[in-house]
Amino acid sequence: MINFKLEKSMYDKFIDKNELTTKELLELGFNSHDLTKLVEDGKIRRVRRGVYDLDKCDGLFTYALVLTGKKTKDFDRYKQAIRRCLKIEPNNGRVHTKVFLDALYNKDFNQAIESIRVLSNGEKEAYNRDANLWLYMLSFMTELPEDLRDKVSKLKLEDVLTVEDDLRYEDRLSQNKIRNYIMSYKFSQADDLFKEVNGTLKKKPIYISITEKLLDMVKYYDIKNQTSIYDLILQGKYEEVRDKLTSNLELHGLSNSDKEILMILEDLFGVVNEKKIPEIDNSPDSNYLFVEIQKHNYERALKLFREHPVKKPSRSVKSVGVLLEVINEEINKLKRSKVEEVVAEETVSKEVEVIPRTLSVGSNVFAEITNSLQVGDVDKAFSLLEQYLESIGKKHYKNYIANLIKLDVMNGDKAFVESMHELSCISRERPVFDVAVYIQDFYFNLVNKDYKRAAVYLNLISMSKVLGGVEVDVSQMRRTLIDEVFKGKIKESDLGLINPEDINYEVEEVPTLDVVSTEVVDKVVEPVKTVQEDLPVVYTLADAIEDVLENDNLLMLEPMSDEEIALVVNITQQTGNVQSVVIEEENGDKRVVLRYVEKGGIYIDISGTLRRANFKYRNGEYLEAIDLYQSVLPKLDKPKSFIYAKLGMAYRNTTYDGDYSKAIDYLTMATAASAEEEEVRDYTDLINKLKFKTNYNGVVLTKK
Repeated sequence: MINFKLEKSMYDKFIDKNELTTKELLELGFNSHDLTKLVEDGKIRRVRRGVYDLDKCDGLFTYALVLTGKKTKDFDRYKQAIRRCLKIEPNNGRVHTKVFLDALYNKDFNQAIESIRVLSNGEKEAYNRDANLWLYMLSFMTELPEDLRDKVSKLKLEDVLTVEDDLRYEDRLSQNKIRNYIMSYKFSQADDLFKEVNGTLKKKPIYISITEKLLDMVKYYDIKNQTSIYDLILQGKYEEVRDKLTSNLELHGLSNSDKEILMILEDLFGVVNEKKIPEIDNSPDSNYLFVEIQKHNYERALKLFREHPVKKPSRSVKSVGVLLEVINEEINKLKRSKVEEVVAEETVSKEVEVIPRTLSVGSNVFAEITNSLQVGDVDKAFSLLEQYLESIGKKHYKNYIANLIKLDVMNGDKAFVESMHELSCISRERPVFDVAVYIQDFYFNLVNKDYKRAAVYLNLISMSKVLGGVEVDVSQMRRTLIDEVFKGKIKESDLGLINPEDINYEVEEVPTLDVVSTEVVDKVVEPVKTVQEDLPVVYTLADAIEDVLENDNLLMLEPMSDEEIALVVNITQQTGNVQSVVIEEENGDKRVVLRYVEKGGIYIDISGTLRRANFKYRNGEYLEAIDLYQSVLPKLDKPKSFIYAKLGMAYRNTTYDGDYSKAIDYLTMATAASAEEEEVRDYTDLINKLKFKTNYNGVVLTKK
């Protein structure tokens, strides 16, 4: 067998030279027998007497990969070797697969296109289907030549699914589900499943690495595209949005949200340009937004959008909301203008006086605020913001939105997406104030020495009691930040910190006007407080323990005497996998909380699982977040309060029938656990609000 070290020296020579002589090969250390063997093995070819070349690049390509190893790391030489490989075999699929991956990392889309041409026309159907999938994702990121655009537009799901005899994939069902998600424009779902299926691989094959990289890239470009469209919509550049979406539709299809945007825009142009009100399909009402938009029933679609807002929506979903407001306003304008043709002017003016119009999400106020910020007219922007919040009785949210705008500026978000979206949620009585997330973001930026950003998050946390119903002691956090700032030689005055003692907003109550014909009735509608009259849940202690063991969960018992608590603790200590935690509340009541613990069993990457859980929570996927947080809890001796808090808030957000018991259980534990941590999080107010909706105060134990 020939020494591979000698072979490497030979391939290194072939990088620079097309041919090597017998003399040159012998000088490297080969003998005549070695040369005969190299020719027989097909590693070199004798082109004429005393002269050899490479007619295949397999060996040279292997050597090229060696040049990227830890010991060598000669990337310049690696690139030269790859170029030589492509000269020898311009259509070598193995080489182009590596070149394609390199091109993605370097964002060299011209080279990526060149390689994908080769890869999608190979001899093996299995590899061609991989290449079809990659080409489809590539089409979102760069302009393709006409022939490849045509190919992408004709791709179907069966063109990218794995073939039955493809042994590279053990779980073909999951791999095909991932591909189905991708072809359905569901990149986040595809990425989540991809990580679940392929995350445990110790060494990823290159075809897995390519799909992984493309998924990361296409998610980024999709968000960038959504942001661009949202920005254009806020600026009223609807024709540009239509052209962009129409082009995407012809090429690779659209997400449901983008389809909704395009449908609304087509009707909006009809209303504005042709003075034509869309004809509504009078089939029975649906509870699905997409269906109502297809029916051109925009009034009901807007109602559904307002009543069932998506938690942490994508930019596309936000765009749908803005356009629904706009088209409803334009339709109403057109209807009013048609009425003016037949109704006397005095009557119309009288009616307008009786029904005053206020700024709404669909008016130009958001666009005006955004435009003012973009041109640097901050005073005008905040004046408009204050007027708008005052008009809807939410003036106390001004500092909140102001700090979100600061974050948008720091994030380079010229469309001010997050702050304007939150302003929209406030107008719909659906503000998303998540103090647990703000606390995590505060410490994250503190560790990364981004003190000004940390200061903004501290301001948001300081508003938690007034705006979020959760009291957080920020004194220690404030001291820590100021100490760190002092080390960094930054003035405390430059941070723009809010003094928590100054935050004492009075929430303005806005009277609701009942409009009957042309008369205004001054009437304040008081909310009706209802208490659910459910009977308390009664358990034996054995039932309670069994519940915890069967559901791997947490169960809070009703307040008890010290003697009863001692008895419960003594019994549970004799039961494996159930831990009893005794907590004392502000009013002096003591109770036991039973929780499931499991130190052995299946290994769980705790930090990784928590990151995934936080991601799911932020995106409003509360059931998935609950499963992930629940899988971590049993592995921890003393879970941090934020995990309990996240579970409590997630259960609250997924509750539809008034059963808030789990939310109360976990938020009670969050409050108790935070007492031992530096930053105190008091969820008492929120817990009391939930208890007000039900008579639940822990599981009632019976002695039977």
